[in-house]
Amino acid sequence: MGRILAIDYGEKRIGLAISDEEQKFSFELDIWSPREFSENIRALLAERNIEKIVLGHPLGMSGQKTAKTAEVERFKEELEKMAQVPVELFD
Repeated sequence: MGRILAIDYGEKRIGLAISDEEQKFSFELDIWSPREFSENIRALLAERNIEKIVLGHPLGMSGQKTAKTAEVERFKEELEKMAQVPVELFD
């Protein structure tokens, strides 16, 4: 079984966490700048045998979309092109 990579997207920093191989536990991995992310994500996916990405999907308190939600959705589209593994949004 492959690992799951969790991503908390931000304009200035992108937080990364990774699951164990059994997908039972997750561990903080790193915090990258957007530049570091674009330079290193493909290698990380290959080296760590990532089979799925879970991306934080920030919705408002009532479940409505916000400006940050739209930004994350654009990031998801770019990530899907780079990653070639499923990317799920999770609030």
